[in-house]
Amino acid sequence: MSTHKMDTVRAWFKKADNDLKVAEMTLNQDDSLYDIACFHAQQCAEKYLKGFLVYNEVDFPKTRSIEYLIFICKPFAPAIQSILTDVEVLSIYAVETRYPMDDATYDITRQEAQKAIVLAQKVKSTITTLMGTNLQSH
Repeated sequence: MSTHKMDTVRAWFKKADNDLKVAEMTLNQDDSLYDIACFHAQQCAEKYLKGFLVYNEVDFPKTRSIEYLIFICKPFAPAIQSILTDVEVLSIYAVETRYPMDDATYDITRQEAQKAIVLAQKVKSTITTLMGTNLQSH
């Protein structure tokens, strides 16, 4: 893989790590910001999965679906779907928590925000484990 491609992968992961930091900081700042913490947890997971796809030279569509991203990662990591089966819930935080909805109000609890952050950390851990030394070797 080219140095440029690895730089792009690292850039995806840096953005993902920034989202994770914001989620963690927001969780501890203010009770009314749990939806923001969940959104950034979702963004972290999404960016780690997209970085993994860039690493594997896969073009991917614009999507916020964690489930779909995991599905298109599967050819490169057959166990990923079973490892990350519980993180698919993060997809709801991509849109539903960001905009007022006519038919639903999402009151996110601290426990939900904490779970979202744990799930984002699980995606990060899984992807970095799958990539192993490839992250440092270029």
